[in-house]
Amino acid sequence: MDKPPNKDKLKEIEEFKKALEILKYRKSSEAAKEILNSKIIGFTREKEKFENYVYLYSATKGNFYPRREIICYAGPPGTGKTTFIKNLAEATGEKLYDPYFQTEIELAHFTFFATVNYPEDLAPLLKSKVEMHRLEDFSMEEKQKILSQKAREIEKKYQAKEGEIIPAEIILELPKHIQEAGIRQAERVLHKIEKEYL
Repeated sequence: MDKPPNKDKLKEIEEFKKALEILKYRKSSEAAKEILNSKIIGFTREKEKFENYVYLYSATKGNFYPRREIICYAGPPGTGKTTFIKNLAEATGEKLYDPYFQTEIELAHFTFFATVNYPEDLAPLLKSKVEMHRLEDFSMEEKQKILSQKAREIEKKYQAKEGEIIPAEIILELPKHIQEAGIRQAERVLHKIEKEYL
């Protein structure tokens, strides 16, 4: 029969558990930052805000709860509002159980997000109840980076080399010739090139 662990051993085990707990929060903070910076191009101001939230949540071992907010992101179609929110949810690891979709979404606090293309069309009463954030337009360089990512996704589907289906020159020139705040029209051009490749 095994002897029960002595006091020193119990203390060691307890310290080990604490170290693992600290590591878990550090890891989540770093992982969140990595997702925010690798998956989201642009949105510098918004990323900084949520990086701070995730850092404080980790540093306080889960005891930091920012004030509950309802944030409405406004911007023209194709400026990445919905994609930003999806990536933000992944980065922060927020979940709760939704009985309708029967899926788990775990939340330490609730921050609700909405998106709107044309904020001037919102009812004034609704507008007064949410925190409106006008997202900055993508810079030319950011558009090129996003299109480059999308081109690479297309090429990976066909196991093609980088630039084999969509040359780098097209990625560089396309945003200069399509006047839009987002990248939706430019993205359609990439899909036309993909169809021609098939």
